[in-house]
Parts: sequence; C-alpha cells; structure tokens
Amino acid sequence: MPCANCAPVGAPPVPETLFEITDLAPGDTGTIRQVFSGLSAQSSYQRYQSARPNLPIRAQHGLADVRPGRHVAHVAVLAGRPVGIVRWIRSTRSTDATTSAELAIEVIDAMQRRGIGRLLLARAARSAIAAGLDCFHAYIAPGNRSLVRRMLEYGGVTDRIDPELFRLAVAELYQAVSPGLTGLFDDDRTT
Repeated sequence: MPCANCAPVGAPPVPETLFEITDLAPGDTGTIRQVFSGLSAQSSYQRYQSARPNLPIRAQHGLADVRPGRHVAHVAVLAGRPVGIVRWIRSTRSTDATTSAELAIEVIDAMQRRGIGRLLLARAARSAIAAGLDCFHAYIAPGNRSLVRRMLEYGGVTDRIDPELFRLAVAELYQAVSPGLTGLFDDDRTT
C-alpha cells in the first residue's frame, strides 16, 4: 500500500538547478529531525531498523556529531527545506580503519525516485575520495529489494557472512552515479 508521503512511481527527476547540497553543520539536530519527519514508517524502518514516530534525542545528537575526515554528512536542500542526507563515518573497529567508512542515506518519501539519492551518493563518494577512503560499507534492511538492486548496479558486493552488509569501492561508486552531473559540485555550496 503506498504511503501518503511517497512520490509517485515514475516521478520526474528534480532538476539539479532547483536544489543544493550543503554540509551538515556540527550539532544541527534540526536538519536531522526535518529529514526524519519526512520518512514513512517503512522508510524509517529501512534506514534505522525501527519505525518510531520520533528519533531519540541521543540518536539525533550522534547523527549531528559531524567531524571533518571522520563523520561527514551532506544535505540535499530543496526550496530551503532539507529533503535528504547522506553520511559516511570512518571505521574505527576494523583493520582497514584508515580507508573504510560506513555509508548511510535517507531521502524523504515525497522526493524519492527523483535522482536526489544518486546526487547525494555522488557527493559522498567525492568527499570520501578527497579524505582518502577506498571502501564504503552499508547495511541494508532485509526486504529493501530496490536498494539492494541499486547497490549491486553500483558495484556493491554482499558480505559472505552477513548478507545485509554490502561493500562498495568508493571510486567505482562515484563513476557509477556521477555520469551526466552538470557542475553541481563546482561551487561553494558543496564543500
């Protein structure tokens, strides 16, 4: 059953000139809450493994605790309103901690299937390359077939032990999602 906030199937892409991608400011929990409020229960579950109506305060603060080179988040803004966030957080527990990061993305339901996620992924890959990262890993909720299909199209591979874990070469991801981008990252709005 479609949700009230979902974009219609085949919705037209949002022209790149109508929105900007900015960096999330440290401590900006307001943007976190605005994007979260645009997620349906299903989208919330697929992103956070919980269909809560509100994101806990502690989680909001953790998601807003951005630090250059360690925890980077980019925000898609349309008509002054945040409509999506992509983030990468550098790994700290593994032996590849210097070159690997966890990747997460969310786009409000009303703007899904319009190319915003692809542009956010391109921006995240670009900033990760600049930070010296080689690999992203992402957990995808069971049943999220659409995202699994896209991750495979972008060169992702599933982990042999954990089928919900995908690994993506950052440079390969950037090449897969960036064709045809027309200068979206060439100005000061996207650092």
